[in-house]
Parts: sequence; structure tokens; C-alpha cells
Amino acid sequence: RDADGNPLSSHQTYLLIVAILAFVGWATTSRLIRGMVLALRETLRTMIFDGLEDVTLNGSLTQRLPGNLNISIANVDGESMVVALRDVAVSSGSACSSASLEPSYVLTAMGVSRPLAFRALRCGLGRVNTAEEVEYVGRLLVDSVREIRSRSPLSALRNEAS
Repeated sequence: RDADGNPLSSHQTYLLIVAILAFVGWATTSRLIRGMVLALRETLRTMIFDGLEDVTLNGSLTQRLPGNLNISIANVDGESMVVALRDVAVSSGSACSSASLEPSYVLTAMGVSRPLAFRALRCGLGRVNTAEEVEYVGRLLVDSVREIRSRSPLSALRNEAS
């Protein structure tokens, strides 16, 4: 019955059934895509954390969007990583103040220290990304961090201390 209590016509019933089926299809597809993107993010996160020391996950591991990975890397500022990964869509700093080099106000509001927030790198993944792309980015990021750290004066001090 419609809002006035009148019986639905066969055409209205047909449209209602089509809408319900479309919604169910969308919900199922959405769940599958979410799982796929989550798997890609976890692959990237694992590659980074297994390949590097002194990496911090910013935020909760479970309470985040499936395509969001925000990390801070000790002894490497975020802008250096953005430059090193120029072929990859990553960002650093505040998304709202791209003209200035300010840390993310979201990270600082979450209690992340300013020095750690300046070392933040934000990676976004979506349904168009492939496993091959994620593996490429993971290898490139790990290699780039190692290269940047090896050129750092702090690296020489750490090597002398060990």
C-alpha cells in the first residue's frame, strides 16, 4: 500500500522490487570492495612494518576506514617521503593547509606529538588499486626510507654508537 493506504499498482510494485534488489546488490558489492581494500591496506602496512624499524601507526588499527593508512617514520620527515614517492599519491601534513608545512591538526588532536605528526605519511587506497601496485609502493617506500636514513647525519651517529 502507498502512503494514502491505496494498493500499489503492478508497475509500482515492480519498481519497488527493483529498488530493493538494487540496494541488496549495492550492499553486497560494497562489503566485498571494503574487504578487498582492507586486504590491500594490510598488505602495505605489513610490508612497511616488517621492512622498517621505528614506524608508528597513527590511530587505531581497527577503528579506521579500510583504505586509510597513516604512519609516522622516525628520522624521516613526511615531506621527504612525499618527494621520494613522487610517482605515488601520498600526502603529509595537514590536508586543509597544503600551502603551509603544518602537521595534521587531526593527528595533533588525537594526541600525536608535533615531531611525530611532522613525520606522518598518509596513504589512501581504493577499489581501483591492485595488489601489484600495493607491493610496488611497499617496496618503494621501504627502499626510499632506507636511502633517506642512510644520508642522514643521524645515521652516521647511530652507526658509530653501535
